[in-house]
Parts: sequence; C-alpha cells; structure tokens
Amino acid sequence: MLTSSALKTVAESISLYLHDPNATHVALAIELCSKGFSTWQAYLDPMNLLRRLFYLATHKDASGANTAAIARLAVLHVASNNAPLFMTTLSMDILDAKSVEGRTSIMKLCVFMARKRPALLENGLPRICEAVVKSLDPNAGKMRDDVWEAATVILNELVQA
Repeated sequence: MLTSSALKTVAESISLYLHDPNATHVALAIELCSKGFSTWQAYLDPMNLLRRLFYLATHKDASGANTAAIARLAVLHVASNNAPLFMTTLSMDILDAKSVEGRTSIMKLCVFMARKRPALLENGLPRICEAVVKSLDPNAGKMRDDVWEAATVILNELVQA
C-alpha cells in the first residue's frame, strides 16, 4: 500500500509527463491519468488535470493524432467517473475561453462526446446548451462571429443525441 506522500509524488509525476514538451511519455501519462483519475484527483488540481486532457484531446499537433485519440478516450473515461467535475470544467471552458480556437476546440470535444457517448452529457445538457448559447452573445462581437459555426454544430449534435 502506497503512502499519501508516495501517491502525491506519483500524481505530480503524471502531471509533469502530461506537460512534457517533448511528449516522451505523454501517452503513458494519459493512460495512468485516465485509469487512476479518482486517485490522482485528491493529490492534484483535478480541474487542471482535466483541462490538460481536453487540450491533448483537441490538439493533434501537440503530440500526434494517436495521442489525441488516447486523450479523447481518457476524457470519456473521466467523464463517466466524475460527471460533475467534467460538466463544470466543460461549461466553464466554453464560456471562459480566451481565444476562438480554445472555444471551438472545446465545442468540438462536446461533439465527439455527443457522438460517442451521449448519455454522459445527458445530465449536464442544460449547462452545456447554456454555455454554448452564451458564447454567441452579441456583445462578444468578433468571438461570436468566429464560433457561430461550431456552436451550430454542437447544438445540432446535442439535439440529435
């Protein structure tokens, strides 16, 4: 049995590997993060860990298409094990994205989830729809113009799911 200190060290190591610019062991770190998320979330900021998985899942250039696919599966796994954390992080990231690319990539992740496992989004559907609709705020100007296509796609996918 590992001590609390040892678990914290392992969790920090996983986090470091997830952020490794050389992506040497990122696929392994994603797998460990996914399988042991319920353990690691007690020793790290779970929202930041999930956000890193979001990033890896939506940015193929960061570490390759295969790694992005592994990260998308990890997001599915984490969402099924901790739906409240997933919904909170997802809706906050849609609303608080600093860039058009950030907002549209999170929306594309929602589309992926709606196609693969729509039941995972069911309980958080009102929050997701609210976040997507708020992202179309007419006061947001340029951001609104740039995300309306992604917002339309995600709303369509959510209705069909």
